[in-house]
Amino acid sequence: MTPAEDRSPIGTNRWALGGLGLFIATLWMLNRPNRGVAHDGMIYALYAMARLYPQSLGHDFFVRYGTQDHFTVFGPLYAAAIRLLGLDHATALLIFINQLAFFGAAWWLIRRFAAADKALLGV
Repeated sequence: MTPAEDRSPIGTNRWALGGLGLFIATLWMLNRPNRGVAHDGMIYALYAMARLYPQSLGHDFFVRYGTQDHFTVFGPLYAAAIRLLGLDHATALLIFINQLAFFGAAWWLIRRFAAADKALLGV
């Protein structure tokens, strides 16, 4: 076999693979719209805002005694993102990073058992 015949069809056309990736990303975003801060996100937002505004939220009973926020790095990172971007944009950014991490971990797991092009299709 020559090196050209040895390559898989996926690796030969990067534009098609990029287009497929954009199509899948578009379907993903349409299927999972960002509804803002909801559910448990409200609690994390409260803890992050309490870090930013301790004078008004730091004395709240729930924040003071009902949190394990002191044992994680998420609270300070979320508070810094809120300070820089605002609550809505910080939430959207952290959701995006979370989704990238999820698909990256899925690719890494599949890559342990399959070739890179197969792992990309598997994800």
